[in-house]
Amino acid sequence: MLKNRNRVVLLLLIVVLDFTELPIFLNHSIPHGTKLVTVASASPEISVHVRVLNAFTEQPVQNATIVIWDLRTLKKPEKGTGIYFTNENGECEVPGGYLKQDRTYWLYAYKGDFKDRVEFAPVKKEIFFEKPGRLDITLLLVPGAVVKLEGSPYLVQAASPGEGYMVIKILVKKEGFDIPFIKEYGDAIDVFYLGLDRKTVVVPAGIPFDLEATISIASLQKWSITEISEVFYISNGTFPFLMPQGGSTSVKIPQYSLERGLKYVESRLLEASSMLDEAQGIGFMVFEERNVLARANQKLGEASALLPIAKTDDDFDKIWLTLREVLGEINLVTRIVQDKYSVGKTHAVYLSAVVAVFSVVLSFFFFENEKKKAVSLAIFYILILCSLYFINPGTRVIIYENSLLFIGSAVASLAGVSAIVFGIPRVWKERAVEGEVSWRSALSIIFSMSKRQIRRKKIRGFFTIFSICMLVLAFTAFTTFGTAFGIVSFKMNAIPSSEGVIVRRMINGSSLMFSPLGMDDATMLSKIVRVSNVALRMKSIPKYGPVARIVNPATGDSYPIFGVVAVSPEKESLYTNLNSIVEGNYLSENKYGEALVSVGLSRKLGLRPGSNMTLEILGTAISKSIVINGFINDEEYEELTDVDGNLFGPARLLQDGSPRRCNASETLIINIETAEKIQKEINDFYGRNAPRFLVPSEILFRLDEEDVETAVRSIISFFNYDVFISSKGVVNYYYIGSYIRFDGTAELLIPLVIVVLSVGMVMANSVYERGREIKTLITLGLNPTHVGLMFLAEAIVLGMVGGSIGYLAGLGFYRVLVLLGQRLVENLMVREKLEWWWSALGFSLAVVVSIISAIRPTGMAIRAYTPSMIKRVKRPTEEKKERREKIFKVYRAREISMPVKIFLNEKEFFTGFLLDYLKQLRGGRMERVEDIEDLPETEDPVSGLTKIVKFKYYFIAKGQERGTKNSLVMTKAPSEEYYRIRLVSEPVSPGLPEMVIDRTVDFVHWILMQWVKDKKRIMGAP
Repeated sequence: MLKNRNRVVLLLLIVVLDFTELPIFLNHSIPHGTKLVTVASASPEISVHVRVLNAFTEQPVQNATIVIWDLRTLKKPEKGTGIYFTNENGECEVPGGYLKQDRTYWLYAYKGDFKDRVEFAPVKKEIFFEKPGRLDITLLLVPGAVVKLEGSPYLVQAASPGEGYMVIKILVKKEGFDIPFIKEYGDAIDVFYLGLDRKTVVVPAGIPFDLEATISIASLQKWSITEISEVFYISNGTFPFLMPQGGSTSVKIPQYSLERGLKYVESRLLEASSMLDEAQGIGFMVFEERNVLARANQKLGEASALLPIAKTDDDFDKIWLTLREVLGEINLVTRIVQDKYSVGKTHAVYLSAVVAVFSVVLSFFFFENEKKKAVSLAIFYILILCSLYFINPGTRVIIYENSLLFIGSAVASLAGVSAIVFGIPRVWKERAVEGEVSWRSALSIIFSMSKRQIRRKKIRGFFTIFSICMLVLAFTAFTTFGTAFGIVSFKMNAIPSSEGVIVRRMINGSSLMFSPLGMDDATMLSKIVRVSNVALRMKSIPKYGPVARIVNPATGDSYPIFGVVAVSPEKESLYTNLNSIVEGNYLSENKYGEALVSVGLSRKLGLRPGSNMTLEILGTAISKSIVINGFINDEEYEELTDVDGNLFGPARLLQDGSPRRCNASETLIINIETAEKIQKEINDFYGRNAPRFLVPSEILFRLDEEDVETAVRSIISFFNYDVFISSKGVVNYYYIGSYIRFDGTAELLIPLVIVVLSVGMVMANSVYERGREIKTLITLGLNPTHVGLMFLAEAIVLGMVGGSIGYLAGLGFYRVLVLLGQRLVENLMVREKLEWWWSALGFSLAVVVSIISAIRPTGMAIRAYTPSMIKRVKRPTEEKKERREKIFKVYRAREISMPVKIFLNEKEFFTGFLLDYLKQLRGGRMERVEDIEDLPETEDPVSGLTKIVKFKYYFIAKGQERGTKNSLVMTKAPSEEYYRIRLVSEPVSPGLPEMVIDRTVDFVHWILMQWVKDKKRIMGAP
């Protein structure tokens, strides 16, 4: 009865206050003893009622913390405005003053102090208010405990320990457990909103669990950032963790991360070993690489033995450095093998053309008949290509990966070489002169005689070719002159700013594009080599647009910044003149919020030394207030150089994708302290996907090592840096790349001398044997040049045949050596011949050696069997011309093809042009044209269309008039769309000198070239 009366009184009170709230109170009963806090209002408002219960007992959790974040403003919650606590009934009422309509909020609930004791693990709830009203939420909290992570994660793929984003995920090992709680810590986004330390993990109590750690590092590849992730697991030995409520324990992360790193390096070592097995099976020589992997495996065993007993950071650093060194050696071996594959298959495509030349040499040497030459050419070509599959690894690779490309290359090479040796001699014919032997005919006869002489003296020819083969075999199998892969150095043409060392990871060989270094690289560097005065630089990653914007709060003016660089002010002054070009105060070493801008930028924004400005990091919600300490002189900054001689400063990308150094007005300079704090705030705010404002780009230091080469090799092996060393005004650049390697060239001199002497003796003996033959040939009209060419041709033929066979034999012999064993090939210290130009070098070596060997015997033949006066007389050029005119006469017409084609639509224009030009010379004095006759075009079913223009051409030469009767014949075959042109010329009177025809041909050729030059203008074409 009393209860009903109380309800009536309460109902009357509500009606008086606000009639519109009646439905709300009628639908909610008020438990006895509940302290309900309400705010009277004339209209509905937003409020949240939170009830927190123990997930296992469903009992209220008193004094639990409720944290609510407004995701629009991201204003940090405070007590009473975002932070609340539950009462003895586990309830909490969040009033409407903090909550707004049409906004999203993240609500967290937990109990405990993250620094001391946690009783219940955090849970998260997302809420959104579409309209005013009261929201009831019940949260179940899992009893919790704390795991403290000690040390930093040692990721082998990272540039330095502790680098990257770490996310620790809780893996519950109890089936059917599905109560929600926050399971990700470390650099997870919830850690920031809870205000946790990244090395604190709140875990469920009384439930078995393991921890999964994911370390992610960013790598800048060309113009994009890629992410590399590695996962390792943390457990209580062989069992899961099981902790009491409120308990606390600690775990050393280095131990677990290095265990994972050890497994990763072992897997990479197995992959590299498998790659070497596959490469050796194909035919590549990889014995040297196997030795590198063997040493790496030994170091890996040492690291594995040290890991179980490692306790201190120094122990973990030593293990990590060893693993990094092993990984560097594995990567180097992998790149070398990949380079072998790439070079081998690329050059195998071009090798078919050289093989076609070898086949031509052999077919022409063994056969005289044209048909037999063609058939044997194809047979030799196929046989050599088949042999390359077994003796050249690049050929096998290209056949496996792209057989169509190789077949296409082989067919094209054979067709091209066949067209040259069989087709061109039929099409191209040297102009014949009556009574004169053409060089083409003379050379053809001379080389034919040389081949027959070698085949006639079979035993002598065989041993001569065999000796040349042995020379080329030794050159191919026992020498190295080619591209190798490893650490390369060269002297740069640059003027450094000071002495010192600068290291970076360049992209595409550009100092403006770089891959980020590790924040702890400088520390780890000092553990490998002795260094001093170490200075770290951080830069913004080059982008198309600005990376930041500075705003003058007093005026509201802003200006975009395209590049930001952070320096260690005190150490930077040792290496560059940055401090000397500053007007005002320089940067402090450890003072936060100081910056330098250019003088030109300060004028645009109205800044003075000591002015406050706002730095907005574009792409983020972060903005910081910084102080302008001083200004950079724009002109002097443009000439500011670095230790490596390149210009100092950050870079930006242009629209075409190329990088450009930022000018002074586009650049902002801060110290490392400011850069690290800004980046840390961005990382905390955005977590794993945090934008990269500044990244470590370069390290500068002084190298305190006597053996600089060894120190540099250690640095490159561990960190894969590009190293620039400035000393005494000279900059040396060290990097991993390809270089030209020379091995075995000195040993080649002995067989080279032996072959020169032996071939020379054979050729000298041939001279004495062929004395009667030489006298007979001289009697028949051969001159001393022809006699000398006989022996040179014989030497060339010997060299070409020996070079062709010797190169193939060398490849096969090297393949046999590889099959015989590793130690034998290692002692030779040579690499396989993968480049196509090795075949050309071997072939050329054989020919050159043969020619050198034949020079003295050739001279002996000329002196011994040629009249002494004739061979020493050297006639003047004019006398030669006069003798030629008297000796070589023309008695009949000559036909010469002209190098011009006339299309159907050009015929009338060309005919008109030709007739007009000839008519202009009718009245010429030194040269003239007479009897011009334009014959009608005729048509024949077989030969097609024919158009003829006849004329006589006269000119004055040495006071005498000479002339020719000419017909310019244009013929169009039925199957063609153009006219071919030929000139038929004969002397006006028989017996004129040959030069009359030559003069006429030059005259007509000049007219045709004028047509080709001016035909577009003549035809009115655009």
